[in-house]
Amino acid sequence: MLSDMPDADVSQWRAWLAQGELRPYFQAIHSVQNQGVFGFEVLGRRIDPDGYVHSLGQFFESGGTADPYSPIQDLKREVDLTLRSQALERFQREAPDGSCLFINMPPSLMARWTPGEDNDPVSIRMIRAAGIDPRRIVIEITEEAFPGQLEPFLQLVARYRREGYRIALDDVGAESSNLDRMGLFHPDIVKVDLALIKRSVDSRNFREILFGLARLAESMGCELLFEGVETDEELFNAFDKGASYLQGFRFSWPVPHFEPEKGETPAIVQALD
Repeated sequence: MLSDMPDADVSQWRAWLAQGELRPYFQAIHSVQNQGVFGFEVLGRRIDPDGYVHSLGQFFESGGTADPYSPIQDLKREVDLTLRSQALERFQREAPDGSCLFINMPPSLMARWTPGEDNDPVSIRMIRAAGIDPRRIVIEITEEAFPGQLEPFLQLVARYRREGYRIALDDVGAESSNLDRMGLFHPDIVKVDLALIKRSVDSRNFREILFGLARLAESMGCELLFEGVETDEELFNAFDKGASYLQGFRFSWPVPHFEPEKGETPAIVQALD
C-alpha cells in the first residue's frame, strides 16, 4: 500500500484512490449519561470492486508538508469534500433524531479560509445547504500542526461558534502542543485516545496523564470523550476519569450506515451496574 511509501507522490495517490469508490463510514460515539448513542464520527474509506475496505487515515496523514496549497493538500481537500458531501447528505436523511455528526477538520484545510464577514467557510455553506441544524455538528480539529499564524484559526473557530457549532480537539494528551490548544480554543469536547497515550508512556505516567487531563478539562468546562476504548480496563479507566462520551471497538466498529436508535449501550449499562 502507498501508505508504506513515504515518497509516494500525488499521482500515485490519485491512482490508488481511483482503484475503488470513496465512501464515508460512521463510528458511533456513546453517551455515559444517557447510556446510548450520542453521535457519529465521519471516517474515510476506499471500497475495492471486490468489496475490500481500505482506511484513508494514512492517506490524510501523508505528505509531510505544512503548505496548505501544495498538490498533496489539494488532493486531500478534494477527497475530504467528496466524503463530507456524502456524509452530510446521508446524515440529513438517515441519522437518528437528535444525534450529532463529528467532522474532522485538519488545520491544513482550515488554513485555506480567508477571514471576512461575507466569506463563509466551505463547511458552513455545505451544512447550511444540507438543511442541518449547526447544533448537531461537532467540528473536530485534528492533531495536525498549524501552518502559519494562529490568529486566522482562532477567528475561524469563533465563526463556527457564532453559527452554533460545537468544537472538539482530537488526540489531546498525545503531544504537549495539544494541551496548549485547549487553552487557545476552549473546546466543548476533548478527545483522548487511550491507546495512543498508553503506547507512548509507561503505566505510571499513563495514569498521571489521564488524571491531569481530567482535572484540566473539569477546570475549563470541557467534556471528555475517550476514544480507542477496546477493553474493559480501558472502559473503567474512562469512567474513573470522568468520561462523558466513549468511542471504540468495545462498543461499535465503523460502518457504512447510521446505527438506528437501539436504546441503551449494553457495555456501558453493565459496567455501571
